[in-house]
Amino acid sequence: MSEQSGGILRFWHTLGTVVRPIGLTTLGEAMAPLRRISMARSIEYQILEGGLNPGEPLPAERDLAAEFDLSRSSVREVLRELSEAGLIEIQPGRGNFVTRATQD
Repeated sequence: MSEQSGGILRFWHTLGTVVRPIGLTTLGEAMAPLRRISMARSIEYQILEGGLNPGEPLPAERDLAAEFDLSRSSVREVLRELSEAGLIEIQPGRGNFVTRATQD
């Protein structure tokens, strides 16, 4: 995860009787970084434990967004991170596919 996603939650201020993270307006927005982590760990676990095999497609971005209550841009960010880690391959126009089942 990026430094920025966790950094926002470090700065709190009091607004009347409601404590909110600076720059965020809803609890849902504050929880988004945790949901991104949850999605990344869930997919990573399924790959490493053999629930998803090499060559197997991941669910569509819109399905992942609905399942983890994230925006599609957040889903794409997580998928990019998984791709950079070598766990999946992003094939524009085709989908996202598992590339390996074990960590080196």
